[in-house]
Amino acid sequence: MADKFPPKVENRLLASLPAEEYITIFKHLGHVHFARKRILYEAGQTLRNAYFFTSGMASLFAVAEDGRTVQTAVVGSDGFVGVPIILRASETPVRIVTQTKVDAVKIEAQHLLTEFNRNGRLQEVLLRYSQILQIQIVQTALCNSLHSIRQRLCRWLLVCRDSNRSDSFDLTQEDLANMLGSHRNQISTEARELGNRDLIRYARGQISLLDQKGLEEQSCECYRAVRQRTDGLLDI
Repeated sequence: MADKFPPKVENRLLASLPAEEYITIFKHLGHVHFARKRILYEAGQTLRNAYFFTSGMASLFAVAEDGRTVQTAVVGSDGFVGVPIILRASETPVRIVTQTKVDAVKIEAQHLLTEFNRNGRLQEVLLRYSQILQIQIVQTALCNSLHSIRQRLCRWLLVCRDSNRSDSFDLTQEDLANMLGSHRNQISTEARELGNRDLIRYARGQISLLDQKGLEEQSCECYRAVRQRTDGLLDI
């Protein structure tokens, strides 16, 4: 019985598959663990494996010629690393770096493409997620152009909470500065103000969110827009 109905992993995409599809893909999955700051792929690197996160999060960074980076999107347990595979592309256009410890299941690119081409639920789910990733990228571009450091900081703290499925996670102010493309002293000033308002607690590299509603009020509309679109697209 255990072989016929393998346990489902804690990934929103895989968990949405009907039993027969999940059983088929399960034999290709292998569990992996990544430490913080692990570069999963460099921009331009060939995608040999896809990763479906079960805990933790990673950031997708656009990389300039001079080495500077800008975060474009985040992947958590409601997504996967490897969208270019299903779009018949062999390389990733972005650098992908774990922001926290990550647990995931991996599948070789060719196996994923084979299962995707069966035209079942997996295909629909992964195509919907590719749209979610596009929404994230577009909304992030808008957010970086129009909204304040505080609004953007609150947005990404909420995104980190959703991705990690926890109110507490390990992120330094330098991590947040890199995510927002800002100077560390700006993040320090804003984080201190959020702490003074009892919205967050920051100590020794760990951030705890104390008031989600309060953070949403301080955030811009980008958090709600992406969250609602994500839930709508994955509610299948």
